[in-house]
Amino acid sequence: MTDIPQTPYRPRLSVEVRQDQFNKLQDILPHGTQKLLFQALLDGVIELHNRGGFNAVGAIISGHVNIVQLAKIGELYTQVAVPKE
Repeated sequence: MTDIPQTPYRPRLSVEVRQDQFNKLQDILPHGTQKLLFQALLDGVIELHNRGGFNAVGAIISGHVNIVQLAKIGELYTQVAVPKE
C-alpha cells in the first residue's frame, strides 16, 4: 500500500453572492485576480477591526460606511498610482 502525500491545510472561505454580483465580478476582474482582491479585502477588514474594534466593521455591515467612502477617507484616489502595463 502506498502512502498518499499530505498537502498542507489551506483554509477556504465560501460566500454566497447574488448572480448579478458574480456576473459583474467576472466582467471586471481579470482571470486570477479574485483571490488577490479578496485577500486584500480580508486584510483590510482585519486591520480595520484592530484599529476600531467591531464597531468599525459593523459600520460597513450596516451600510453606514462603504468601501468607496473609506477610500476617500484614506485619500486613496490621490495617493495610489496604479502602474500601466
